[in-house]
Amino acid sequence: MLDKFISEHLINKEIEVYLGENDVFEGKAIGSVDSVLSLLKDGKITYISIPQVKCIWEK
Repeated sequence: MLDKFISEHLINKEIEVYLGENDVFEGKAIGSVDSVLSLLKDGKITYISIPQVKCIWEK
């Protein structure tokens, strides 16, 4: 369900993703497919397991 929300509302936006404790990732949301969020930052792509996401906010 979060996949769809990300795809419809956050693609191509700068976001921060909180996974718990000290795990915070930031970057441009470039994809959300098969429960994996792709973030682009400084030319590198980070892939995040969406079921692990606790919170997302726009920068």
